[in-house]
Amino acid sequence: MPTDSARALQAKLLAQLAYFAEEITLLRGRLDHLPDESLFAQPFNGELSIGERLRNLALADERERLPTFRNLIASSGSSLPPAADLSTLDTIVQQIVQGRSEMVELLQGLDSAAWDNLYPLPSDPATNLYSYLHRLVTEDAEALREIALHLYETRLAWRRRSV
Repeated sequence: MPTDSARALQAKLLAQLAYFAEEITLLRGRLDHLPDESLFAQPFNGELSIGERLRNLALADERERLPTFRNLIASSGSSLPPAADLSTLDTIVQQIVQGRSEMVELLQGLDSAAWDNLYPLPSDPATNLYSYLHRLVTEDAEALREIALHLYETRLAWRRRSV
């Protein structure tokens, strides 16, 4: 029988996962105001561009995160689906939102036993759904922070150019 605190934690983690998809969709409205060359141009400091960061998130969801959740739940290996075309910002954002929505749907119906089971991963033999989802949400928060900071810096640079 799941405890109230376990249910609350599940709900909060799933809400954070769903929030990331919403935040990416909202961020897309800001990104539409920037020229493509500023979205995909390599920053001077050697960091990833906004487009590269988003593409990496979409690829991580497609190639690692979603298959890992499926495998953790099914406790069996599976082959990767064919790679999506991530050549435009539209397809990148769509892939992220679709992947996150699928993750939320996949995890929402699980009972507490599935959340508590240990699913050994090569990188962490004591993984359960809580710890894996927490890591994903933490990485998402950091990625959003970095994208927002880079977006702010890019907008300042383009504003200076137009003056």
